[in-house]
Amino acid sequence: MDFKSKVLVLSSTLLGLIILLVMGSLFSAQSVRTREAETPLITGVSKIQAQKLVITAQDSLSLVKGDLGWNLLLNGEMIPTAQSKVEDFIDNILRLKRFAVVSSDPQKHASFAVDESTASRVQVFAANGKTLIDIYLGKAAVGSGQYIRLAGTDEVIQTDVQLFISTLVKDWIDLNLFSTVRHDAPISSIQIKNTGFFPDMGKTEEGADAALKIDKTPYDYTIVINESAESIYWTIQGRTGMVLSTSKVESLINNFIEFSAEDLVLASDEIISRLQNPSASIVLTTEDGLRYSLLIGSGPPTEDFRYYVRGSESTYSYMASEWNIMQLIKRPDELVEP
Repeated sequence: MDFKSKVLVLSSTLLGLIILLVMGSLFSAQSVRTREAETPLITGVSKIQAQKLVITAQDSLSLVKGDLGWNLLLNGEMIPTAQSKVEDFIDNILRLKRFAVVSSDPQKHASFAVDESTASRVQVFAANGKTLIDIYLGKAAVGSGQYIRLAGTDEVIQTDVQLFISTLVKDWIDLNLFSTVRHDAPISSIQIKNTGFFPDMGKTEEGADAALKIDKTPYDYTIVINESAESIYWTIQGRTGMVLSTSKVESLINNFIEFSAEDLVLASDEIISRLQNPSASIVLTTEDGLRYSLLIGSGPPTEDFRYYVRGSESTYSYMASEWNIMQLIKRPDELVEP
């Protein structure tokens, strides 16, 4: 065999070995598992198609997309949601990967908590009512991820991550009542009213171990901004000699803008009455004449440290903690420098 023929034979042999090596790597068990782990659980669906989301766990919760975004359907009312929470949830579903198929036996569905009576269920629908996604979510998987079953199939699939599920209203709405107010909004005045419902708790003069002194004296005052040749400062309207701490007033404003409730409540006649005759209130007015108010009413008898509130930016009523409220309801002397 001449030299040229030997080269051709060796080249062909080498090429064959390379092909076998590539084929082996493509079809090895490890490679198959790797590709399966990178395969999306949901295919052929885009987030933009989603127009309705139904989550069923201990309770059922429905979210519907309208012209202005996602709304939560509650007792026939459409309540705006925190848009990013819904969008992120759908994104998380579409990012789920088929890490492994752990069973195809329907008799084992209950052991993975993906049977209809045990699992949480997530359904996503298109505008025409077509089902885009329908999955049963089971228990956390061994190692990582979660056991999931696509509706209408027997396969129990282990996903790469676990999906957070909630049917609580508070987990889907924006509880910041003044999220539209800019932190740099030029505030010209702040009015604080307290009928005495929120008492001042202070120690008596008998020592640190003495009983608390409870002061239920009502107050109603307005903080205004003043400007001199030397500085800009805050005072109490009608008491110009009482200069307030700039940092404390700015902290009060920030606490107002960042004020968050704990949960939404459906208004009843009793709640409406308590907020129409509030126990306390605070009103911020901007230099442009915009007014932002928070009304605070007494809470239900079963709640010792939570109260009904309503912000001027919302048509809904909420429950808020006493601690958050007391960051706003301050006596004038609490806003001066120590």
